[in-house]
Amino acid sequence: MDAPQTPGDWSFQLLGTGALAQFGSDPANPLFGLECVKATGQVLMHAPRASGGALLIRTETMDRTLDPASLPGGPGYARYVVSARDPLLDAMAFSKGRFAALVNGVPAYYLPAWPEVTRVVEECRR
Repeated sequence: MDAPQTPGDWSFQLLGTGALAQFGSDPANPLFGLECVKATGQVLMHAPRASGGALLIRTETMDRTLDPASLPGGPGYARYVVSARDPLLDAMAFSKGRFAALVNGVPAYYLPAWPEVTRVVEECRR
């Protein structure tokens, strides 16, 4: 909770298939993303692909390690899938200040729990 926030901002957009929030300083090359896929009731997390593969999400109230999904990611990215009703998403959205996204072999990201995170989750739960 005391680690400095990773530089960047969240952006949000509604999609025909759900919603997308991305974090980073370069919109063309985000560091992390949350994507609601309404048709499946799932939220995809997009994170850098690395040797270890697993993604650790660390919040104020919960830690969870996610294995990469067998979905194609963009170049250099892996996708991780959780149900839109997963309590991990609530822990991320309501974490005090920030939550961490850690992938082995990639610098840790300390992401602010701004409204864009909540908006993706809410869009997927409608």
